[in-house]
Amino acid sequence: VDSLVKQIKEYKLEGNVIPVSGVIAIKRGGLVVGVSLSHALKLPFYIYDKNFVYDKDKIWLIVDDIDDTGATLLSAVNHVGISNSYVAVLYVKEHSRLRADFIGETVTNDIWVVYPWETKETTKEAKDDINKK
Repeated sequence: VDSLVKQIKEYKLEGNVIPVSGVIAIKRGGLVVGVSLSHALKLPFYIYDKNFVYDKDKIWLIVDDIDDTGATLLSAVNHVGISNSYVAVLYVKEHSRLRADFIGETVTNDIWVVYPWETKETTKEAKDDINKK
């Protein structure tokens, strides 16, 4: 998260204007990232809701923990508004169809990312699912 905050602040320092009105987090994985970014950037925090109508006159920072295929984030960006959205992710996989504006790290497609806030059970279930494929 610190890397994303640094990227966003450096982007702004380079003279780019990011008049972001708030941080929209994709649940579940994006919640930890979203709360952290909203605190660090002193912005309001929102949980993404596909049934909510977002103000098209505002600029939003949409965040998630990982961009795997790009499907979830593309759906959110299309819903919130392509021209009034920035995207930030901790990790992006090489095969993603979306290019986030702010990326913590790019990983290969075969990597399974385990976060410190995940439980051992969650991690074991995910590894079991991968091994079944």
